Amino acid sequence: ISPAVRGLFGAYNMDVGITFATDTGLHRKVLAGELNIQPLKTLWPGLGFGVNAGKQQAFHHSLLWISPELLFHVEGGSVLADAGVAALKKQTDFIRVGGTFGLSFGPAVPAGSPLDFVNRLIFHTTLQYGANVLNDAPDVDLFIASADWKIDSDGHYTATVEYRNGRSALVLQRDNRITVGLGVKY
Repeated sequence: ISPAVRGLFGAYNMDVGITFATDTGLHRKVLAGELNIQPLKTLWPGLGFGVNAGKQQAFHHSLLWISPELLFHVEGGSVLADAGVAALKKQTDFIRVGGTFGLSFGPAVPAGSPLDFVNRLIFHTTLQYGANVLNDAPDVDLFIASADWKIDSDGHYTATVEYRNGRSALVLQRDNRITVGLGVKY
């Protein structure tokens, strides 16, 4: 492979996947393929931070870190069983093109400070949009905001509050809910 081709693909992060979405009774079934592309690593080099570059100090000497993400998304597939759901009936086959913009942020208190425990608090916001380009099925438009607090310093236990509003990808289900959870990871 030529260096120019390697450089082009080395600048992108691509994920390809196959998804089967269903409900617990297996009444609604959707089979789809997805392509996600993170197109760039930095966008605002003059400001000192970039997109898709991980945790970064928000501003010079600030006590806040940020992690903006931009992702282009293409999904296509077929509804194998719609179970009478109107949105799924309209999209027997579908192709949606769109993207996701996310922003994670949290405190960056110096280690050893009496307020060091606040560093275990992380906020996330995500906006997903996907326009259906194949038929008159609904577009995907989902907003998610959440807060996670790592209860212990090792991050084994996490308390989460999440708010979702909009239409989910693939199954086109409308969401407007708040979820509270406790996670355990070892």
